[in-house]
Amino acid sequence: MTASLQTRVLERLAKAGTWVPREALDALTTCRPALDDVLADLVVAERIEHQRFVGYRLVLSPLARQALQKLQHEPQLRRAVEAKTIEKRGKSQVRLGVAERCAALGGRVVTYEMALPVCESPAAALAQAQAWMSFCSQGGLIHG
Repeated sequence: MTASLQTRVLERLAKAGTWVPREALDALTTCRPALDDVLADLVVAERIEHQRFVGYRLVLSPLARQALQKLQHEPQLRRAVEAKTIEKRGKSQVRLGVAERCAALGGRVVTYEMALPVCESPAAALAQAQAWMSFCSQGGLIHG
C-alpha cells in the first residue's frame, strides 16, 4: 500500500527536522495542485507552518523537533528525548521534548513536550529522578 501524499509530506518534514523549501517537496508527486492542496490543508490544521521564501516545517517545539529528528535517524529506538535545563522564577527546571513510536497507533510517531516540576526537597528530587529513569529505561534515549 502506498502512503498518502499527506503522510509523505509529514514524513519528509520530520526527517528534515527544519525548514524544507517548497521545491524539495515537488518530488513527492507529479501533481503540483494536489501537493498545494495538501500543504494548505496542513497549514490550516496547524500541523505545519509556512514561511515565504523559506519553506515548510512541522509545528513543534524546538526540543520536540530535535527528539523527532533523533528518532527518525535511529529507527531502532522506540523513544527519543531531548532535554534542556532552564531557569524559571529563579529555579532550575528541566524541559523535555519527546518523540515516540506508539504501538497503539499502529507504530505512528507522537511528539510532545513536558517539564519536570521544580523539586523543593531532596526526597522529591529522588522520587523525580527515579520516575525519570523508569521512563527512560522503557526504550528511551536521553540526549542533550
